Amino acid sequence: MKKINFIAACLLVACGIIVISCNQDGDYNEDFYGLDVLYHTCATKSTLEDMAFIQNEDDVIKHNKKYPKEDDCCYLTVIMEQWIASKGNFYFGSGCEETAEQHYYKLKEDWREKNPGWKEGDSVKNKQFMNYAGDMFGSEEIFAETGTDAEKYFSDKRQRKNVAVIYVEKNEPGRGVVGHIAYVTNCTENKIYFKGEPFCGKNSMKISGENGWKIVGVINKR
Repeated sequence: MKKINFIAACLLVACGIIVISCNQDGDYNEDFYGLDVLYHTCATKSTLEDMAFIQNEDDVIKHNKKYPKEDDCCYLTVIMEQWIASKGNFYFGSGCEETAEQHYYKLKEDWREKNPGWKEGDSVKNKQFMNYAGDMFGSEEIFAETGTDAEKYFSDKRQRKNVAVIYVEKNEPGRGVVGHIAYVTNCTENKIYFKGEPFCGKNSMKISGENGWKIVGVINKR
């Protein structure tokens, strides 16, 4: 399994600067690569008539919502998941204006243009991420700044309902502090569910921490 990191030095976390760096091992979205050409283009009504393997509109939506999960780009994945959620399923049906794959590559190029010198694998500070994508989300809270922790923060139902993104960290021998940023789909007082790389071995983790990972901050919904 690839590992996705956002790297954060302890002193930087204390002052609210988190570094996001997804150090992946070349594993891609298994549903993306090797699909038919229809995956790479927006499905239209004529396409549906021509391609026998498309069974129904749900298949079209599923194909059009897929995009590559590339090395060291978890922050782009978070932006993509927010964009997909903002569009809704109907947008990705027959005749959609732009597939998720198409949007992803436009997003990636826009990120490159607005962050000169950036290349895949570079660490990204949380402030850099928020400067770029902050309009898509609400406020950011770094627990080291506010003197709270994940268990206390998520004990408040109102705050749980408002969480859009989590920052997590893990201390690995020989590597130091590594981390990840993930798009949240649901959370309870004890557990959080997310999309993107299953860094805990699955797409969920305990609020109190799991497999060495702990939640160190959140970004709220807009």
